[in-house]
Amino acid sequence: MAAMLVLARCDSVEPVEPDRLVVEAFFDAGRPLPPVTLRRTLPLGEPYEVGPGTAVTDAEVVLDLDGQVIAYRPDTAGPGRYRPVVEAVATPRAPFVFTARWRGQEARAAGTIPPPIHLDTVEVSVPERPVQAVLLDSLNLAIDSLSVGARQGFIYPVEV
Repeated sequence: MAAMLVLARCDSVEPVEPDRLVVEAFFDAGRPLPPVTLRRTLPLGEPYEVGPGTAVTDAEVVLDLDGQVIAYRPDTAGPGRYRPVVEAVATPRAPFVFTARWRGQEARAAGTIPPPIHLDTVEVSVPERPVQAVLLDSLNLAIDSLSVGARQGFIYPVEV
């Protein structure tokens, strides 16, 4: 009977990782402050779908932009999306500290808004004929190093 109970028991010894806060934000110099998106991670074995199930909707989000503290609030445009409560511009070369707090976790980024990049000339050089090459899709590499899916083919190396 004891052997039967041991065999019927099903405990997992796999550690369960707590949800982690993930922040997506892109600040463009000279442009209005953008919305930011907050999501949470899921355990490794669960399928990840961007949407209400992974959105973080109850976080505290603050941006200190060159001494001006700007709060962000949830945006109705999408789950996990936050907008600044005041209109402001991401001033080039302005220092910033971005902070998001959620369930005891804090995500923080600090830096300087880079100046805009201005391109005055773009030159593209494409050879008249392709060159022979070994083609390898690095996103499709298998654990077996002998099965890399490489093949021979031709490419046009483009210089920009």
